[in-house]
Amino acid sequence: MLQNLIGTALHPRATMTRLADAPPKAGLGPVLLAGAAWAAFSAVLAAGGYAPSRPAPMIDGSVHYLAQSFFVTPLFLLAWAVMSATSAFVARRYGASTSAAMLAAPLGFAYGVPLVVAWALPDAILFSIVGFDALGPLVRIIGPFTALYMASLSALAVRSATALPWPRAIVTALAGLVAQGILAGWALR
Repeated sequence: MLQNLIGTALHPRATMTRLADAPPKAGLGPVLLAGAAWAAFSAVLAAGGYAPSRPAPMIDGSVHYLAQSFFVTPLFLLAWAVMSATSAFVARRYGASTSAAMLAAPLGFAYGVPLVVAWALPDAILFSIVGFDALGPLVRIIGPFTALYMASLSALAVRSATALPWPRAIVTALAGLVAQGILAGWALR
């Protein structure tokens, strides 16, 4: 898994090509890593008594980060499954012979690696250096960057696994990302 994590960050094309034939469970590691990183950081914020400026609906702000530390990993796993299923559905409409299981490994890396590399690590580093108040402004930078990074890797993952032309691979990947975003976006802070 470590080779694929590093490869996704440094050599994404070769790594996604290799992952195109991997079993679905190969994508589990990076999603679990992202969930663990996000959960750990949420626990640190909860222990420090921090609260998001806008907590998720139905979650009291004073316990949001504590609650998030418990639900984020299962939420990421579900979001990854929805992303894979939605992408497979769209890819089949474009004529690809694929399934959610066939896309799960490359999309697991396309989903998990950006969450760790572009979101969780910068958040944790800046928090440890500057403090909680720096996180809000940071999101304005890392949010769009993470989305672009994830979209790029996801399109590459879909293209590698399905051989769809680039425009269709991009649309397919974006459909999966939107679906998982609708599911996960309401709760994460």
